[in-house]
Amino acid sequence: MGNNCTATDDEDKLSEYNEAGAQSTTGGCPFLASGKAVASLCASSGSIPIHAAQQMIVMKKRELTEKEIAEHVLLPVRDGQDEKEFGGKIAWRNKVDYTKANAKYLSERIGGWNSNDCLEHVVSNLVKTVEMELTKKSDPEQWVSMAPDKFHYRANANRWVETKEAVEKGSYNILMSGADKALYNVDMGFDESHAAFHKAFPEGFALEILKVYGGPPEIGFTWRHWGTFEGEYNGQKGDGRQINVFGFGRAKVQMPTDKDHRIRVTELEVFYDLDKFLAELNMKDVDVTKVDTLMGGKVVEV
Repeated sequence: MGNNCTATDDEDKLSEYNEAGAQSTTGGCPFLASGKAVASLCASSGSIPIHAAQQMIVMKKRELTEKEIAEHVLLPVRDGQDEKEFGGKIAWRNKVDYTKANAKYLSERIGGWNSNDCLEHVVSNLVKTVEMELTKKSDPEQWVSMAPDKFHYRANANRWVETKEAVEKGSYNILMSGADKALYNVDMGFDESHAAFHKAFPEGFALEILKVYGGPPEIGFTWRHWGTFEGEYNGQKGDGRQINVFGFGRAKVQMPTDKDHRIRVTELEVFYDLDKFLAELNMKDVDVTKVDTLMGGKVVEV
């Protein structure tokens, strides 16, 4: 996809959806609330750049007030939390207040985009909703970000996991596929795996989309997961270091139709340096000769 944008059938569908479906009070998808988001669908394009490892210089974070968070132009919107849409009851594993997570995301993100009109914001909200539903909703029929009859997910080219198994395993167990058993207990169940990471990162393990390559129905994107290791993991007490995980992903999406006004993910795969992440989390030295030179950048605050 080049820099010269041309209208496509999918973009036309998105325009129609933005004008009509997004205004629905019972389930309007918030991801395309701005018409400019549609116009920018092909603004982020090209191939994923290959470059040497580099430092990522960012301004030191500052604490945002509750008012600043609530009014922030990039405040995440996670769809599918309206109980009324599901007959007054959602099958939550445990419902979470995302105020704290949103504050961490908004105050510590390093992405270069700062407009809610760009495709990065659209994809960010969609991915955050996928993460929320995979971890918090136990009934796939109540998922609004994924198509349960088609959805499958994998990490680092391991085997695909479909909806039923994803509900049973949980996102962390899928992401840790192929892990060294000494560094991650691959036999942990859903609840145990999530508790392990919550214990390691008591202040949260945030996610951001860095850049999007290409528009729907197939999207490529780079991402960052990060948290402060202040808790405990695998018997190791954290020393307060910030652990950053960089990676890239690919998602196929099902476009809105007359019968379904939402964009839904049908296929999702991510790639990242699992060995480096688990080595850091287990307080082991990381062999710099084996660090991923593409996505192994270091975040430096100034």
